[in-house]
Formats: sequence, structure tokens, C-alpha cells
Amino acid sequence: MHDIAKSAPIPFPTDEMPSRRRRTLGDLIGDLKDDCLDLVKEEAALAKAELKSRASRAGRATAIIAASAAAALAGLIVALIALGLFVAAALGAAFAPALAWGLLIVGATTAAAAGAAAMKASREMPKRGLVPAASLRSLRHDIAELKSALR
Repeated sequence: MHDIAKSAPIPFPTDEMPSRRRRTLGDLIGDLKDDCLDLVKEEAALAKAELKSRASRAGRATAIIAASAAAALAGLIVALIALGLFVAAALGAAFAPALAWGLLIVGATTAAAAGAAAMKASREMPKRGLVPAASLRSLRHDIAELKSALR
């Protein structure tokens, strides 16, 4: 037979024990509201981080393109000076043609290097602008999950 005196005591509800009361509709709606607020905050943080990253990349690329444009303009000016010296030589001016050739080479090289830098920077520019693509995918996924849960 089973000895009642040797069996473990039956616990009685105390303040230390979690209660197992049924949750009300208000509790559930409150939890849903809190979960939705947390989700919105997380999505906003993700979008903010993604926008910051894309804006930083776009800013760097834009700065390189602007510097390249300035360098290309300088190269073009030097090349035009060289062409002017060639015209002066053709009209009989006494000067060293080597100076004109040197200026033309420096100007063309500068313009070519600036063009290459601008092309590289334009490839680093975000392709879809500043749209936070990962955030939008995550948001669409969350909406789909919510719709399927409500069905």
C-alpha cells in the first residue's frame, strides 16, 4: 500500500509561485499591442541603419565623382593650353614644342585618370538609390506572417 505520510507534500499557491490564471482578452490585446510596437521599433531601427549605410556609400561615391570632375577639368585646361601652344608654333612662335607635348600628355593623363576614378565611383553608388531594400523585404515578410496568423 501507499504510505501517505512518506509522500511529497502537495504545494499550495503562494506569492512565490506563478499563478495560472486565464488571460483575458484585454491582456492578449495588450500583448499584441506591445509586440507590434516592438516590431515597428525594430523595423525602424533596421531601416535607419540601412539608410545610414547607403547614404554613407552614396556620399563617398559622390565626393569621388566631384573630385574626379574637378581633376578632369584641370586636365582639360592643361590640354587646351598645350593645343594653344601648338597653334602658336604653327603660326611661327618660337618656343619649345616639347613643352606643348608635355602639357598635352599631362592633361590627357589627368583627364583619363579622373574619368577612370569617376567610373569606379559610379559603380559603387547604390543601384536602387537610398531605398532600404532589406527593411522592405523584412516588412513584407512580417505583414505576410501577420496575415497568415489572422486567418
